[in-house]
Amino acid sequence: MNSKGGNHTDLQRVREAFDAWADHYDADVAKGGGVVEGYDHSRLLASRLVSVYAGMHVADIGIGTGAFAEIFAQQSAQITGVDLSPRMLEICAARHPEWQLAVGDFLHIPASSASQGLVISSFAFHELAVADRAGAINECMRVLEPGGKFLLVDIMFEDLSRLRAARQRLRDSWDEENYSLFSELSELAGQLSLDIRLEVLSDLHGAALLSCR
Repeated sequence: MNSKGGNHTDLQRVREAFDAWADHYDADVAKGGGVVEGYDHSRLLASRLVSVYAGMHVADIGIGTGAFAEIFAQQSAQITGVDLSPRMLEICAARHPEWQLAVGDFLHIPASSASQGLVISSFAFHELAVADRAGAINECMRVLEPGGKFLLVDIMFEDLSRLRAARQRLRDSWDEENYSLFSELSELAGQLSLDIRLEVLSDLHGAALLSCR
């Protein structure tokens, strides 16, 4: 659902796709097939990579219906949610009226600079074209307080051989998109002068924890 290669992300197409999917999104993901296999478990594992305190401001980019942010809300974090899809946000707002929600995306986060203790995102980064990913990370870092971190969870792979193995295992249920390799994320972090910690969550999913040096 994203632009390929060096092209920039077609935000309108992504928005329309997720608006159309929103009412069935949770049910489809719960089936656990294809590249979202083990989706909930991977997000739970990733959440343990960061510490959250009561009242901490946490921004979820690509919040969808709110499942990842719920983990942090249960630890009394204050949630700001950003999503391209107005319909996703409607569903999220009905479940969590206390959260601050707004239409936006990785490249345009409607939050003040240095306003968030933590930025999180799950299973949304691969929707970005490669050409937009450095800008997206920079925008996430912009809204972080000094010492804040960006926790990125997505379909990602340690190396190309593991990506190929996953593609072969899933075969007909494989969804071909621009999934990141650890080496690519490490290179991006280096270019942006950021520290990065990479963690394998499953044979399909990984996490990257980025912070300023």
